[in-house]
Amino acid sequence: MTTSFVGSSIQRREDDRLLRGEGTFVDDIAMDNTLHAAFVRSEAAHALITGIDVTRALEIDGVVAVLTYDDLAGTPLAAPLRVSQPHPAIRHARTPYPLARDEVHHVGQPIAMVVARDRYIAEDAAAVVHVDYQHLPVAVDLVGAARGEDGPAHSDMDGNVYASLSEHVGDVDAVLAKAEHVFEYDLRYERAAGTPLEGRGLLATFDELGGRMRLWDSTQAPMMVCHGLAPLLGLEPEQIEVISPDVGGGFGTKAFQLYPEEALVPWAARWLGAPLKWIEDRKEAFVGSNQLRSQVTHVKVAVDGEGHLLALDVRYLHDNGAFCQFGILVPSVTASELSGQYRIPNLRFSFDAVYTNTTQCSPYRGSGQPYATFVVERMMDWVARDLGIDRAEIRRRNFIPPQGMPYDTGLSFPHGNRSVYDSGQYPAQFETLLEAIGYDGFAAEKAAAAAEGRRIGLGLTCYVDVGGTGPYESTKVTVLPDGSVSVVAATSDTGQGHETMYSQLVADQLGVPMERVRVTTGDSRRTQYGFGTWGSRTAAVGGSSAVQAAATVATKAKAIAARLLEVDAGDLELADGAVRVKGAAHVAVPLTELVIPARFGRTSGGESSPGLTAASYWSPSAMIFSSGAHGVVVEIDPETYDLNILRYVIAHDCGKVINPMLVRGQVLGGFAHGIADAFYERRHYDNAGQLLNQNLMGYLVPFASEIPQVEVRHMESSSPVSIHGVKGAGEAGSVPVPTAIASAIEDALGFPIDAMPQSPLTLFELAQRHGR
Repeated sequence: MTTSFVGSSIQRREDDRLLRGEGTFVDDIAMDNTLHAAFVRSEAAHALITGIDVTRALEIDGVVAVLTYDDLAGTPLAAPLRVSQPHPAIRHARTPYPLARDEVHHVGQPIAMVVARDRYIAEDAAAVVHVDYQHLPVAVDLVGAARGEDGPAHSDMDGNVYASLSEHVGDVDAVLAKAEHVFEYDLRYERAAGTPLEGRGLLATFDELGGRMRLWDSTQAPMMVCHGLAPLLGLEPEQIEVISPDVGGGFGTKAFQLYPEEALVPWAARWLGAPLKWIEDRKEAFVGSNQLRSQVTHVKVAVDGEGHLLALDVRYLHDNGAFCQFGILVPSVTASELSGQYRIPNLRFSFDAVYTNTTQCSPYRGSGQPYATFVVERMMDWVARDLGIDRAEIRRRNFIPPQGMPYDTGLSFPHGNRSVYDSGQYPAQFETLLEAIGYDGFAAEKAAAAAEGRRIGLGLTCYVDVGGTGPYESTKVTVLPDGSVSVVAATSDTGQGHETMYSQLVADQLGVPMERVRVTTGDSRRTQYGFGTWGSRTAAVGGSSAVQAAATVATKAKAIAARLLEVDAGDLELADGAVRVKGAAHVAVPLTELVIPARFGRTSGGESSPGLTAASYWSPSAMIFSSGAHGVVVEIDPETYDLNILRYVIAHDCGKVINPMLVRGQVLGGFAHGIADAFYERRHYDNAGQLLNQNLMGYLVPFASEIPQVEVRHMESSSPVSIHGVKGAGEAGSVPVPTAIASAIEDALGFPIDAMPQSPLTLFELAQRHGR
């Protein structure tokens, strides 16, 4: 009888070496004669550069070079970096030059790069580079920037709206005109940041004799970096090796755009003929690494007297910061999920994407999905309030039923795919949550607390979470002569447990012990094509690729073994490191004895590729949607307005669960991000575009002590899209948390919460405004 690893809570294979301090991060890699880079970054949010004096820097002993834009003249780096996600709706594409040419557009934009014998010298030299600025009007406030009240964020534009998009399903205006009830609401979501434990980091070296560039990069998408660098360096992608070693978190900030530093460091390493390293410090991360969205929304919703949703009209502004390397990806993802878990027959969205003189925004743990959830679920609470219907009941009346799957929302993603929910059991999921959180008995609990002078509230949120996005992912599986199995995946492990997950899937397919499976991720030397780790896609897309590749290898092995054993291949199975006859385990041939025949192409059935190896490029045929429901009970201190979470329950559906322990870890990791996004983390810019909290003293990241215990209820509605029924899990824990917290705070304090994140100070100010 064969043993299945999939579905088992197997301990993470990665943890032992990481906990022992034996991980290898970019800054751990040392090479002889390595030079070090530091960057001169803009101190102005918006200005013309009228002069750069590098004289004093060049006089410092140990300084090798100081590069400005003029030094890049005549090279591909003299042009702006490309938009990684182009879209026809973009009217005014603005992306950064690797080094600012004549205008800076946000504090922290690279102006010059200093290269020296060590980082200390490089930092000292960067500090004495003098930049003269002619300051320009600064656009910071999203609404003011959209209206053109604060001047253009780019001096060559008349306004700040760089793209507009709208889409509709049904006849929204007709329904709004005749509906029994039409409600209007305004919402706002502020900026935050990814703040991974490890900042970005690069080490580049060029082999002049072999004509090869090797780059170690703390990135989520090494293959994307490889193909982005090739035209800038005048090399073929095959000449560029991008290796993503252990990565201390990414969350979107290290995803598939090419940062200026990722272009400059390899270029300079080749130019100087020496290895070159740059490690981002925390202050640089706060102003140089991408941040996450700020959006302002106006909603009109039409309902009948029973609370059934008839039409929804959503108009919003999206602050993308100074540039748009990701195009309109984030606001478009928001738009694609405005149905939530509900049937909305008439739906329209329109948005304007806006430039401001702040750090560029990019996808971050859920991309635009947390904001879509905030809009839809706050709306559901408020419609229930305004109609006098119970919050749970109004959701029950509007859920998409299981028999309605797959469900076409009528909306689209920015790359053209339809937003079609593949599977889900939303009503059952919600009832599981209500029972676990104690919804039916909460009114009495709240009344008893009020009698003691305590303010407690319960929040509910339902959500969908798109994952498993394409276009494809690649995996190569090879049985080696000693019977071990090599798995090479194009995704990059940033802490999720890829080694464990891939090992489970491949071991099941090939019937080998997990410890005999060796997994390599994030190394373009081993695979040239793949899109990396983002969007909750690794298990669904990368995992499907691995299953498909391993299944092909298994078919090859059976074909060869069938000839050797003189049986039909259909009567064979793989188990215990061998191919054996079903029901007669003693009639078997070890995988080790099949490697040589396979290498010489001795296969049957028309199989043309030699070796017990196969590469799979698996592409999903449709979008894959996870879902869930969160419930939380909070207590708000009536004097300090501090938040205490009394209990939190998550009912979560990510399809077939490969490893419950890994999934729980992903859900709880996302949940911690959600708590931070709800009540702690917020970027504060002043009117001059200066970031006021540029360190971890002013930018609040919750401690472990501030993350409560969570009850997680796993549910499984297998996806018909992925090969093994898996959906995404990495972002689902973070998407609904701020909305659930907002709902609970509102229930506790009795006034609307229409903006996130909150804090004790903002709650105090709201209470004063509402006379509480």
